[in-house]
Amino acid sequence: RRPRQRAELAVALAGLQHGSGDIAGARATLTAVTPSLAETPALEAKIRRSLANMEDLLGHSNQAAWERRRADELDPPSNSR
Repeated sequence: RRPRQRAELAVALAGLQHGSGDIAGARATLTAVTPSLAETPALEAKIRRSLANMEDLLGHSNQAAWERRRADELDPPSNSR
């Protein structure tokens, strides 16, 4: 339960950082929480998708692509789109 709460707080903080223009800070916040999420793959995937967006904004397209691939491995997108 604790990793989930920590992750939810990290997502909220990253949202505030992103909203204030601190993209690198938001990325650092999300990156710091990912190691604790091994038991919650769907949540880790959600955070990695957010990280991919941050990496795109920072101009790191290769890292963004890696984060998206990792997220899809953890929680494959549904085919019902």
